[in-house]
Amino acid sequence: GYDYDKTTGDWIINQDEAVYVRKIFNMYLNEGYGCTKIANILNEIGVKTKRKGEWANNTIRKIITNPVYIGTLIQGKSRTIDVVIKKSKKIDEKDWYVHENRFEAIIDEETFYLTQEEIKRRGESKYERRSSSALFSTLIKCGECGSTFTIKRQKHFRNYSPYYTCIEYERKGVRGCGHSRITIYENELI
Repeated sequence: GYDYDKTTGDWIINQDEAVYVRKIFNMYLNEGYGCTKIANILNEIGVKTKRKGEWANNTIRKIITNPVYIGTLIQGKSRTIDVVIKKSKKIDEKDWYVHENRFEAIIDEETFYLTQEEIKRRGESKYERRSSSALFSTLIKCGECGSTFTIKRQKHFRNYSPYYTCIEYERKGVRGCGHSRITIYENELI
């Protein structure tokens, strides 16, 4: 959504990309699509990411949770511990440097904060699902960490059989959720 101007040190809105940033927020907030569905739609219509790659659900999530789109620059989220092995340490949120209204916003603040509320609402266990792309979408919870299960479809597993796995494990791995991969095949659930 932005291009960096090296001469002025400012972030300038890339109007071609900003159209899709607004579309992503609209699809999530107003049309009720999840991050995976939005990524699939953008891939189907041939839209590429900033780095000319394919869209993924975590890319969409990073966009809809990033305050940069309301013109806020946040610095100091992590500190490099070892450059050689690329090890860094996360910094507590209260110690971040937040620069509000640093550059022109692509998304208005109301839309951004309503989106954050919707993300939180969808994360609650009593959330009423809107997706029907998977039979058990948002209905299965992880017995280890309580996160929702997500559907996966990979060629090398049981002839394309869809299976469900903990979304927190998929996002953060063992270190992030505290358990190894848990897999449940859809045909077993049926």
